[in-house]
Amino acid sequence: MSTAKKPKRIPGTRILEAIAEGLDEIRAHFGWGNFVVSNTAVTHAKPEKKDETDPDEDDFVEEDDYDDGEEEYFEREEIEVALDAFLSSLLASGVIRKAKSGKSPSFGRVFAKFFGDEGEVVDLAWEFEEDIEGYMGWIKPDAMRSAEQRFLKISDLVSKMIKEKEPHGD
Repeated sequence: MSTAKKPKRIPGTRILEAIAEGLDEIRAHFGWGNFVVSNTAVTHAKPEKKDETDPDEDDFVEEDDYDDGEEEYFEREEIEVALDAFLSSLLASGVIRKAKSGKSPSFGRVFAKFFGDEGEVVDLAWEFEEDIEGYMGWIKPDAMRSAEQRFLKISDLVSKMIKEKEPHGD
């Protein structure tokens, strides 16, 4: 028995397909599914290791005192470009409209509008937004990995919904 929360409602095939196309815009931007690191990622270098022949042992940095890997942070702006492509795709298909203020809805709001306020796909969309909030314009690698996993799950759920709506025998 599945414990996944079902959405309050499932939109029609046209809307699901438009959302899937919008998700493809995000996937194309990042290569998610075959994760590609953004070329704008910033790496933080490891601290320099002191020369082992240095007579002043107090200044020596043990090898275990720093991380062997470099951590890559992602620019929030890169995510915003991908989300704008997602929203532009939905606008172009006529599935959403800009508000009178001229603002497009957020990623999570799009899913809440079409799937109701509850359900796995909606929860994942809001959690995705939390992952990509970042700090001072940068997103930590673990938050980016989490966002990727949530994105892939959203994409998978939307694809399954489309297949369930297809007439049997195709």
